[in-house]
Amino acid sequence: MPPRARRWNLVLSALLIAAAGACELAAGCASCSDVQLLPGGALPGDQTIEGAVNDDNVLVLGGPDAEYNGCPNFLILNHFFDGAEDPVTDDGAQIATILELVPCTTDFLRQIPGAAVVQYLVYNEFEQRFSTSKPFQCKQFSLISNIDTTQNERSIFSAGVSGTLTGQTRINPIGSGVLAVAHEIHESSGLADFNVHFQGDRADPDFIILP
Repeated sequence: MPPRARRWNLVLSALLIAAAGACELAAGCASCSDVQLLPGGALPGDQTIEGAVNDDNVLVLGGPDAEYNGCPNFLILNHFFDGAEDPVTDDGAQIATILELVPCTTDFLRQIPGAAVVQYLVYNEFEQRFSTSKPFQCKQFSLISNIDTTQNERSIFSAGVSGTLTGQTRINPIGSGVLAVAHEIHESSGLADFNVHFQGDRADPDFIILP
């Protein structure tokens, strides 16, 4: 793989690792400097499409001319609703979830951060459906009960509004694709990070433009 292609792999690795919470891209959407490539310049998870990477400064994620596998079509988050009481400890301790999103499309050349509008379809244990949407730029880091309101107890992501302890949220990005990781906060036992499931690949490509 050409040296410049390996450098582009490095930046894409930084974006993917940022989505997993391992490095920070929020401050000015700057790239990370401590990402290690796999042998041959391949990305973790084999996201590179063999023989498709060219020598320009645009990384193409998904679509008909993809150089890398596309970002998810839908993201699926299984979660406790914020304010739900921990059923394991049974001591009244509450649980909350932080959702972290980064866009798949970013312009590093012009320093234009990626942006997307995200639609949320929220289902409780009775399969009752709630919905909301929210735009973000560069990065979203928020309690799920602050996605639709600043008053957590009034949110569709709160246990009091949803009426059940747990639920599932389908996350549909519009504009740019998005990558996500979730952080589950247990009042009595600490914090746990977990991956967000996904379904399919986006039909439209995402682009990372490098200097």
